[in-house]
Amino acid sequence: MKEEKKKQIRDIMGDLKYLDKESLALLRDNANLLRRRDELGRREEKEDKTA
Repeated sequence: MKEEKKKQIRDIMGDLKYLDKESLALLRDNANLLRRRDELGRREEKEDKTA
């Protein structure tokens, strides 16, 4: 499983070489938004458990 995950990441990284700057910026922004959403969700879960 771990080797397959590494291969998937290598494939994605290889594909990223062919994207233009605007597309890379959009991907970065979307990834940041998803991280922030996940972080807020975890924070809310913690607050729910303590309440």
